[in-house]
Amino acid sequence: GINLFNYKLHQFSNYTSDDIDNGSLSKNSVYSITKDNNGNMWLGIYGGGINLYKKSMNNFNHFKHNSSPNSLSNNFVLSIHEDRNENLWVGTDGGGLNYFDRKTGKSHQFIHHQSENSIAEDYILTLAEDEKDNLWIGTWAYGMSKFNLKTQKFTNFKLNNDNSGLSSNNVYDI
Repeated sequence: GINLFNYKLHQFSNYTSDDIDNGSLSKNSVYSITKDNNGNMWLGIYGGGINLYKKSMNNFNHFKHNSSPNSLSNNFVLSIHEDRNENLWVGTDGGGLNYFDRKTGKSHQFIHHQSENSIAEDYILTLAEDEKDNLWIGTWAYGMSKFNLKTQKFTNFKLNNDNSGLSSNNVYDI
C-alpha cells in the first residue's frame, strides 16, 4: 500500500488494495511514484498497472493491460516518468517502454526487436530525462538505452568485453 502525508493536518492516510472497492489501489506493491504538473500522483504498481490518484477525488483510477492494442503492454510497472512536455513514460518488467497518453488513456509501446532502432530490452528498471530531450532507460541485464524524444531514435549502451562502456548491464537508477 501507500501512506500519504497531509501537511495541514500533520497526519498520514493509508491506502491499500481492496477487492470490493474499485477506487482503491489495484495491488499493494507500489514500485514507482511520480507527481505530475497538475498535482496528481501516478503510481507504478507491480501486477496492477498504473494507478492515478487525484487529491480532489480521494481515490485511484486504474490503467491496466487488456486485449486492446492501445492498452499498457503489461501490468508489472517498475518506473514512471513525466517529461518536460508533460508526457508520461512507463517502464515495465518484460513489457518494454510505454508512452501513455493521459487524455485518452491509451499507450504506445516500444518493445525490443532485432533492428537498429530498438530499445535494448523489455525489462525497464528506471527512467530519467536530460536537458537535450533524451529519455534514458535503465534495464535489467541489457544495459541502458537513450531515446531521443524528437527523433524517436534509440542508442544502446552495454558492458563490453574490453571493459569499455558500462560497468554493469543492470542499471537500477540514472
